[in-house]
Amino acid sequence: MDKTDISSPLCLTRRLRQHLSDRATLYTLCCIVAIGIALRLFYISQPMRYDESDTYVNYATLSFVDIFRSFASTNNHILHTLCVAVVTKIAGAAPEIIRIPAFVFGVLMIPLVFVLASEVYDSKAGLLAAALTAASSCLVEYSTNARGYTLLLDLTLAALIYAHQLRREDNRTLWVAFGVIGALGFLTSPIMLYPFGTVALFLLLSIVVGDVGYPRRQALAHLSLACGLGAALTVLFYLPALLSSPVFNQSHLQPMTVHTLVARFLDPFLVSGYLWTRDMPPLVIGLFVAAFAASLALHWKVSPHKVPVVVCVVLWVCLTTVFYHVVPLTRVLLFALPVCIVSVASLLVLVGRRVGATLSLSRGIGAVSVALTLLLSYNVLAHDTIPYSSQTGIMRGAEGAARYIADNYQLTDGLVFAQNTYGEMQYYLYIDDVPFRLLTDKPADTVWVVCNNNKEYAETLDATLAAKKIIAPYTVLDTQTFEMATVYKVALSRDHTRTAVAP
Repeated sequence: MDKTDISSPLCLTRRLRQHLSDRATLYTLCCIVAIGIALRLFYISQPMRYDESDTYVNYATLSFVDIFRSFASTNNHILHTLCVAVVTKIAGAAPEIIRIPAFVFGVLMIPLVFVLASEVYDSKAGLLAAALTAASSCLVEYSTNARGYTLLLDLTLAALIYAHQLRREDNRTLWVAFGVIGALGFLTSPIMLYPFGTVALFLLLSIVVGDVGYPRRQALAHLSLACGLGAALTVLFYLPALLSSPVFNQSHLQPMTVHTLVARFLDPFLVSGYLWTRDMPPLVIGLFVAAFAASLALHWKVSPHKVPVVVCVVLWVCLTTVFYHVVPLTRVLLFALPVCIVSVASLLVLVGRRVGATLSLSRGIGAVSVALTLLLSYNVLAHDTIPYSSQTGIMRGAEGAARYIADNYQLTDGLVFAQNTYGEMQYYLYIDDVPFRLLTDKPADTVWVVCNNNKEYAETLDATLAAKKIIAPYTVLDTQTFEMATVYKVALSRDHTRTAVAP
């Protein structure tokens, strides 16, 4: 590959073409991508979740300028929100439309993983990595959830592909691209701190151990400049929000006590292990875990680079956790899943050397990859855990609850949402043209109360009223129960001290 190819803005596309040099590999990857698309389309119409509903109603419906200016909550994944705003302004606000950007970025993740594994190892490892990505229950879930995580993963994969090239060859255009990718990731979400920090640490350690193809001092200087460029662009991108929005204050970002930090330190890693292998057959889970462990133990035999990226993930996440005294949410570590998948696939390099060419590994791995994609996809569909995952909030039945309120409310009524109902309810009420903001800001004698009856939350009428500081005798006029939602219509006594207040 010459420098023209490397510096081209289309270098990722050219690298993909390079690794698809034979028809068998091309057809295999196309088949894997097609299965991945079909699996994601199956779940794209599921009921809206809390976070994606809140993102759409409170941010994506704003003007493009106001999207940049509104960052009172980390729920605004600005770059992704801009994409959602574009498609919904063109095609409407159905769940399938709102999820188009996440879906597209989720599909693009499959060839990007293929390119990364092929760049570092070979196309055989790339096909296996693509298969594991296409049919990953966790990645399918986030590909059908209108949040910025799949975009963040695509940017992380692009940064890793460039990082491996930059380890081998100094190229100013790629250094600039590396910094810009970091800034775009931060514009998507501040949690880009974790993946971009990991990739930067990988490059730094590679420079320290002499695993670069040019002088260390030159590499350190260019890495510093690239990170500085990313930081400067990030500040520039967020400047409108910093000047316009109040500083956000969310509980999961508050520093923990040392005791709490130690007690919860391993939670994200343990829960991630469960989520990443969710819906896999036990045998595949065993092979996945064994292959991952072996890939680390045999890294020096398999990998062309000295520093394992997975080790950089663990080091950076641990350092960041200790520095900020904040244990990251499980979904924050989602960026590490493709990294682990590529590590597992790297074992094929070693297996290929062991078994030799007599077994026609190059042709056989294509069939194995497609079969694995089909097997894992079947298990995802059979277990059907995706529609019931509570990773970003869930209240199935919110559509029916909102429709019931829309058909029966009066403008003189009040409206109260329990803590875990507000996101989904505001979306469906918005779609039904119910002025929920007006209803939640006005005194009323008759109040509609919505609770999430999912066993994980088990919200009750009394607890919801107490949380909103509504202290008054009440009479339940009507109750309707939906899959995970319960709607109460209650009459408050006229001497109540406080009525519905927006969350």
